[in-house]
This record gives sequence, C-alpha cells and structure tokens, in this order.
Amino acid sequence: MNSKISVFLKVLAVLLSVIFFITANISYFSLPLEMVFFNVNNVFQALDDERTQSQIPLVISELTGDIFYQSYAGIEIPEILSDREEFKYILKEYIPTDWSINAIGDFTDYTYEFLNFRATESSLRLNISYLKELIIRNKFKISQDLFAAQKTCGPDQMIQDTGIGIDVYDLPKCRLDEDVQIEYNQILGNHLENQFVRIPSNITIDYVMFGNEEGLSKYFNYYTLTRWALRLMPLIAIGILILISVFLRENRKFRLRWVGRLLVISSAISLFGLIIFLIGFNQFTSLFIKRTFPGFVPGFDDLFLRIVQEVGYKTLAWTVAAAGGTFIFGLMILFTSRFFRNPKPKEETMLEELPVVEKEIKPETIEEIEEKENEEKKNKK
Repeated sequence: MNSKISVFLKVLAVLLSVIFFITANISYFSLPLEMVFFNVNNVFQALDDERTQSQIPLVISELTGDIFYQSYAGIEIPEILSDREEFKYILKEYIPTDWSINAIGDFTDYTYEFLNFRATESSLRLNISYLKELIIRNKFKISQDLFAAQKTCGPDQMIQDTGIGIDVYDLPKCRLDEDVQIEYNQILGNHLENQFVRIPSNITIDYVMFGNEEGLSKYFNYYTLTRWALRLMPLIAIGILILISVFLRENRKFRLRWVGRLLVISSAISLFGLIIFLIGFNQFTSLFIKRTFPGFVPGFDDLFLRIVQEVGYKTLAWTVAAAGGTFIFGLMILFTSRFFRNPKPKEETMLEELPVVEKEIKPETIEEIEEKENEEKKNKK
C-alpha cells in the first residue's frame, strides 16, 4: 500500500530522481569516453586511413613553415620569401611521407599519455630535428624551386651587380637567366640554412593546437576537473538509485516500479537525444573545433576533425549501447514488479496468527432431547 510511505520520503525520492536523471544521462557517456575516445589505438586506426596519411605532410609543412617565419621576429623577411604559402607548398615536397606519419604517430601517442595522466606536459614534443637536417641538405634545391615558381624578371627587376655586395635582401622575386641564377641560388640557399639552424628541434602541443606556447595551461585545469567528474558520475548515479530504493523500502512493489520507470524514462530520453546528435554530429564537431581552437595550424584542424569524427562515431555507438542496456534493464525491473505483492498491514497479520476456536456442534438424538426435557420439569418443581 502506497500510504505506508510517508509524503516526506516521496518528496525526497522525487528530488533524487531529478538528480539521478541528470547524472545518469552523463554517465552513459562516461564508460565509452574512457574505453573508446581516450583509447589511442582507435586514433591509430583513423591515422591508418590513406586520405588522412596523405594530409600529414601538409600539416608538417605548415608547422615547419610557420616556425621558420617566426625566426624572423624583429627582422625583415626577404622579398623572395614574402609569399608564405608558396614557401610551405615547396617545402612539402621535401618532407618524407613515412617520416611525417611516424612523427605524427609518436606525437599522438605522447598526447594521449598526457591526456590519460600518464605523462607530463614536457613530453608533448614533436621532434623535427631530422626534418631540419633534411631541409638543410636540400637547401639549394629548395632555393631553385622558389625561383622556378616565379615569373620571369622584367627590365626594372634586373640586378646589374652580381658581385660580392649582393645579399638575400637584394634578390628580386622573379626568375632571371640561368647564368646569374646559380649565384642567386647560392645566396638564398645559405640564407635558408642559417634560418633553419635557428628554429627549435621540437614543436609543442601548445603551438600545434593553439598557435602559441600558453594555450594548454589555460584549458588543462578545466579538462582535468571535467574528466574526473565524468569518471565519478556512474558511481554518483548508482548511489542515488540506492538511496531512492532505501526511501521506498516499505513497499517493495512500489519501489520496483519507481526504479524501473526511472531507468526506462532516463535512458529513453538519452536514446532520443543521441539519435538527434548523430544526425548532426559532423556539423556539431566542425563548429565546436573551430570555435574552441581558433589557433589551429592550417591542415591540422582538418586532420584533427577527421580523427574526432571517426573516433566520435564509435564512442556514440557505445553510448547508445549503454543507454539501450539501461533501458532493457529498466523494463526487466518493471516486468519483475508484477510478480510482487504488497505486504499486508501488521494488524491483519496479527489477526491471522491468532488461534481460531471452533465450536463443535453435534446433532442430538430423540432420547437425549426427552431426557433434557425431563430434567427441566424436575427443576421447575
């Protein structure tokens, strides 16, 4: 009987049910995020895609090119190198695909160790020392490609003196005749070597994701709190469900129905929301990444988006499975509640336990009746 549960306990059960609804919906994401999204093996599966691998050299060239131009801080950039995109495109041809894929793989591995609290921030480095050596060895070829990409020099762009007084800032942004081009290649190649020697041998995750060296510390504290909160959500939800069961313990059938309906309703709403989220998942992740990481290195944003979308789909699939499992479990509880009967009140139980005295009535014979009447007449006399 529902009247056995006090109004106060019912109100508490309602309030806890609201809190459970919130924590349960978050909890459905908790385990899939830990097991799928933050599992580096799933990211490596995305990196094995040919389309993704073909874009990695472009990402490396963008990173290296940006750092190269940062070495000109406070110094004028030569005219021949004024077009950054042109220089990065030429630089891409000298970046080995196999090396860039391995470098990004190592960088991804270090990043996930850091995100899973198994490494420090100092380990988040993309080592480009090999790339520096490779570019320095090909400095004259890069210089030659830069001049070859230019238009033929006009009369006003010609340099009359090709002697020792010419430096890289005197070089025109055009292509001269072959007899003087060798001299220009030598000047530009030596300048490229001097600049590449100045750039660091490691690129940090701060620069890759935020375009500066201070972006990670800004977000990491929020990330840490959010990650641990997600880990605690399932325990909080289970604890709240236990409290609700304790408050409603006076009526087993009512308790089972309450818990079953709570599980069914919360998981059903989650499943509905997940279906809507899956429909617009690509648009949502694209907008989120662009707004959250506006300083992404060009090329890396597309690479990161592709990885997030592929791993994200797997995560959402497991989230749907978690919510679906909860929905089925709730239905099982509701079905089980039909076989339970409400306990009888204590008064009724005590009355049933009292011994019943039965009066034995037996039929009387004619002789007994006559004898009884005679006795009554004697008593009257």
